[in-house]
Amino acid sequence: MSTMYDYAVINVMNFSAGEKRAELLRAFSSVRCSRIGKLAILGDRELLLLIESLPKTQRTAGEMEEMIAEFMKSVGEIIQSAEMKCGICREGNTLRDIRKCVEKCRRVIEINNNYLEYVFEPINMILLLTAKHSIGSFQSQNANVNYKGLIGNPMEGNIAPSQEQFLDQTERILNGFFTQAYSDIKQVFYKKSKLIG
Repeated sequence: MSTMYDYAVINVMNFSAGEKRAELLRAFSSVRCSRIGKLAILGDRELLLLIESLPKTQRTAGEMEEMIAEFMKSVGEIIQSAEMKCGICREGNTLRDIRKCVEKCRRVIEINNNYLEYVFEPINMILLLTAKHSIGSFQSQNANVNYKGLIGNPMEGNIAPSQEQFLDQTERILNGFFTQAYSDIKQVFYKKSKLIG
């Protein structure tokens, strides 16, 4: 029986993979996926990570992403300010399917690069809106809210714990917009984690 693999193509943005080959191999050898996978340099700006996907050891998408993130973090610790983007193909294919899987991973990266630009255009428009609320038939009181002030970058970033209420409010705005605008989107949320240190 042939070994099955999940594939991840990693684009390196600001260094040459060929020139940093030794550092990349050192980073790879220090992480979990080195025991169950392989690393290949596809080109000057592209890596291929193959992680065994045996039927008995099916991994969740989260576990796969954790292993890839661990590798990318290790690269970042060895190659300072390394910027990388990743596309994953979790189909459990053999090495014979390498060309097809690499192309799928490349398409994922391309879609992610372009998709976010178009998706966040309406978000920026929403965040620039001002809401007015009138009370009473003769007297009018206006409550202006400029949503752009709620959170600086709606895609990613760090905020102070005191600003979490603004993140929650932005999340509700985005959730309302996207679940109404796109029937295949059921929920929009921010993945939150606390920074230590």
